[in-house]
Amino acid sequence: MNKTDDKIFDIVHDSQKVFSIILKAFSFPGRIFKIPEIDFLCDYELQKYIAVFGLTLLDFETTFHVIDDSTDSLFKKYIIKNSQAEYSGLSDADFIFVINTYLSDSINNIKKGSLIDPSKSAVLVYLLENIADTSKGSEYTVKLSGPGIKEKKYLHLNNFKECEIKKWISVNKEFPLGVDIVLISKNGEIAAIPRSIKIEINT
Repeated sequence: MNKTDDKIFDIVHDSQKVFSIILKAFSFPGRIFKIPEIDFLCDYELQKYIAVFGLTLLDFETTFHVIDDSTDSLFKKYIIKNSQAEYSGLSDADFIFVINTYLSDSINNIKKGSLIDPSKSAVLVYLLENIADTSKGSEYTVKLSGPGIKEKKYLHLNNFKECEIKKWISVNKEFPLGVDIVLISKNGEIAAIPRSIKIEINT
């Protein structure tokens, strides 16, 4: 059980609730789901949902890395304190949490798996202001197609750089090599883009 100060994230019951939503997100790529409300103490309310994701999937067998726009990453400290996962360098990390910033060219240094074992790749987890399936007020539209999607699926990302989406396209161009991408909003929406999915910028 992972303990904060007063309220505890229950690694059995709470993580089961969250894990079921994560599974749905990967089963239906590009569809937006809502992470359940978990009553536990978190040092920073706006990053609570990505913390819940981390506490659910990280354990002593996993490694993680954090790229944060803050010089003093509260998220990094929180996950180190409350999970059994090992903090590692970018190129060795199983999970890479990108908090209010971008990977840019660093994406070329992350694990993409091998032809022998494609699953030995990283999962990119982004914290965004919001995710939407309508274009109202959104800057970039991502068009998705592939397994689990009927025809096409569109995700709209506010205040997100087009160049980062192009990096996703580049890193996943040689399936089964590539990375899985998870988008989590500060309001608790979650959407997944497995590496099997074709990503395009809708213009």
